[in-house]
Formats: sequence, structure tokens, C-alpha cells
Amino acid sequence: MAKKRSHISRSRKNMGEPVSTQPTPPILRLPLEILQLVLTFSLPNCDMFDEDCCAPTTPYYRRLLQLCSVSPYWASFVRNTPSFWTYTSQTDCDELTGAILARSKYSPLHVRYIVHNSCGCQENRWYRHTIVAHSHRWHALSVYTANQGAVKGLLAAPAPLLRYLCVGNMSESLIPMPNPATGPKTVDLDLTKVSLDWASSRLSGIESLQLCEVVPGPTLEQLLDVIQSSPNLHTLAIFGCDIAVASYNTQKTDRNPTQTPRKLDTLKLSDVSTQAMCRILPYVTIHDLSELYLSISESSNLSRDEAVVIVTFASKHLRSLGPCSMAAYIMDGDYCLETDDDKWCITLPPIEGESIKESLLFVGDYLIKAVPGLHDAEATLRFYWDSGDDVLPIMSIMANLLNIVELVFTGPSQMSVLEPLARPLPSGKWLFPNLGKLIVCPYGVVVGDTLPGVVRGRWNASQKGKRGDSKPGVVPIREISVEGGGAITRDAKTWLSNTKLLEKFDLDLDILVVQ
Repeated sequence: MAKKRSHISRSRKNMGEPVSTQPTPPILRLPLEILQLVLTFSLPNCDMFDEDCCAPTTPYYRRLLQLCSVSPYWASFVRNTPSFWTYTSQTDCDELTGAILARSKYSPLHVRYIVHNSCGCQENRWYRHTIVAHSHRWHALSVYTANQGAVKGLLAAPAPLLRYLCVGNMSESLIPMPNPATGPKTVDLDLTKVSLDWASSRLSGIESLQLCEVVPGPTLEQLLDVIQSSPNLHTLAIFGCDIAVASYNTQKTDRNPTQTPRKLDTLKLSDVSTQAMCRILPYVTIHDLSELYLSISESSNLSRDEAVVIVTFASKHLRSLGPCSMAAYIMDGDYCLETDDDKWCITLPPIEGESIKESLLFVGDYLIKAVPGLHDAEATLRFYWDSGDDVLPIMSIMANLLNIVELVFTGPSQMSVLEPLARPLPSGKWLFPNLGKLIVCPYGVVVGDTLPGVVRGRWNASQKGKRGDSKPGVVPIREISVEGGGAITRDAKTWLSNTKLLEKFDLDLDILVVQ
């Protein structure tokens, strides 16, 4: 074997080839498919649709050039792999833009034209004209600028492969949607702060529609026509749009019994009128619906009949999801219920003429009857309370609705509101019997002996059952965190830090320790 190696070395030397005495590093012997995966995962995310970021491609291509410096082999592979060169922005220098368009070859392009005067971004006419010449390769286009001519020029470009179109910051002048016969044939449409000419818009071929603060918003009839005329529509998201209901023909509000509701995958309606929401829901079936988000602002007037329509639809979808962990938010103005996986969420204000306690009691009773096993779902309760009213009735409602295992309490009121956690209620039952974690965020108040009292009380009660006494049905609190900008007494901090009854005690650094 040694003679054979010596013979090969002499042959290479005679032919003028370099003779390497070191074996090739394993990193340089990776198969091309594996190397491409490794490099792809090492690159930062390039969010081309984040209008708050001025130059998202800069860190991406900076990392790509760093990878090229590892070895000549890697550099050659990166430069000759088109899929690495598909992101382009008007903030890129002309030299980089030319390299991207040349090295991407025939790969689909993700194009970004977002101009922010606040961060010094300027209109780039050369870039706009250059990128339009490659519109036949556009896969995604994000346009966020007040330049009406730039928007119209980009939307008029023939883009047969365009899948995602995002347009924003065009609220001062109407823009028609591109004609599918001559312009982009998009299927995912995201509009933010755009004045859309709905009369001339052609949206029947889309699969995903997201509208955010679109002015003027569509009338209810126009929106329902889009839902019914788009056979492939799977996502509908509307945020903060004024949907005119008055102009809608009331004779058409009841869906034709022979008409099949649209099967959507995602439905999100936020800050739209309650009338519009109640008219849209009958046109959507909960079957195959994987994500539901319904949110009504606290300034809206929610009638009892409208609450029934919304909660009925939401409860059917929640029941279809099966058992899952929950989270609840209770605020002064409204309340929110959601699943931990963000697949289901409703945010409602109090019903008109009723208090938040009365409204929550009505909705809670409805959900318990409609969703079997809801009370067994482990849940986190987040309480944001500024009014100073008694919170015990609302906590009792939540205790009957969900199995609260974690409580987050935020508010300026004294921590004495948590004293009911330390002892049984007059009925003999414990409030949140399975509560194991407590997080308090006081605003400028001193936390006295309430927290140690809660820990001691629940621990002593949990031990009674082990000694053969009547079983109290309560678990001890094992974790406590104190966060925010309040204060805690030194004695309470010392006790909570040293007690063996807790498995975890966290004290935020902003918390003051006082005598």
C-alpha cells in the first residue's frame, strides 16, 4: 500500500498536480444536497413583508458572504446555487442587485419595494425599472410606499408566477387591483392602509385575503361576493376595516339553504362591526376550520342576540378541536378566551347594558353547555384589573368555567384581593383548587404577608388529606413570581426565598425590597 501511494504521488508530481499530505476535511466532503440544507438552516430569516424593517436582506447576504469565506469549495457552491439568491430589495446596492438577478438565474424571486421616509429610504427608480424586467419570475411582491406611480407600475407588470402580493400605505388615492389578464395573477393578497377601488377589483381567483385598515372598506355585499365567488379561498383575515352593512340587501342576509357555506381553513375578524361579523359567520362552515380569531373592541355595542350568534359559532369550532389547554384574559373593558396553540380565540366586550360579570357569566354558561369537558381543560388566567371593584365574583365564574392551574394578576390594587386563595370559600370549596403557579405584577404597591399566607394556607390544607382528615381538594402552590414595578417587604421576600414549600421563587430586578 505504501508503494502504491508513493507511486501515485510521483505520478501527480510529474504531471504538475499539487500533492496533498493532509486528508480532505469532512466538512468539504459533504454531498451537495446535505451541504445545501446545512447552509440554508444557517442563514437568518429574511422577512420581506415586515414594513418596520428597512433592510431585511442586509443580514441575509452578509451571512451568505461569510459562508463563502469558509473555503473555495463553499464559495463556488454558494455562488452557483440559484436558490440562495432569490431575495431582492430596493435598499440593496446596484452591484448586489445585479449579482442577485444574475445568480438566481430562473429561480422565483421575492421582491420588496418598501420606502420609509423615517429611516432614510428613498425611491429607487433604477431598481424599479430593473426588477420589472424580471416580473415573469416574481413569486412574492411587497410594496409599501406613498408613491402611487410606483405602485401602479409594479402592479401592471406581467407576473404569471406571483403567489403573494402585499400592498400598503396607499391610503390617499384609490388603486384598482391588477387585471388578471395583464397583471399579476396573485392568490395570496395582503392589503394594509390601502384605498382600494372595490368596483374594479378582481378578487375571485385568490386563496388568501387579508385586509388591514383598508379605506374605504368593502360593503358587506362585496365581501360576501368575494367569499362565494372564490372557490379556492382558504384564509380570510380582516382587521380594523369599516364594513358597510346598511347598503346590504336585508332580504339576502339569510343564506340560501341550498347554498353550501365556504370551507375556510383560517378566519380572523378583528375590530369590525358586530353586525358585519354576525352576517359573515353564516357564510362559513366550522368544518375543516383550523384557526378562528374573533375580536370585538370594547367600544362596540354588543347585543345579547349578537353575542349568541358569535358564541354559538365559536363554541362549535372549539368543540371540534377536542380537549386542549386554554388561556383566559380578564380586563376592565373586555375579556378574551383562547387556546394555548392559538387555534381559537374570542375577545368580547360586555353585552350592552350589562356588567362584565353578567356578560362573562352568560358566555361562560353557554360555553359549558356547548363544549363538553371544557371545565377539565387546564388553563392560565391572566387578570388585568384597574377598577378596584371586587374581583372575587369574576374569579368564581372563571373557576366554574375552566380548570385554572396558573394565575397571573396585574393591577394597582392591594394584593389582599388574592387572600381568598389562602382559605376555602364560605361554600367550603376552594377557589382554583388546582392552582400551582402564581404570578403577581403589582403597580407601585407593597406586597405584604398575603403571598406567604397563600402559600402556607394551601400547603396546610393539602396536607390534611394525607393525615386522613376530610380531603380539602386543593393542591399547594409550588411556583411564585413577583414581576413589574411594585415593591415587596423584606420579610416576605426572605420567607418566600427560604421556604421549602416552594419549588421556585422569582423576583424581578425592578422590584424594590422595602422594610
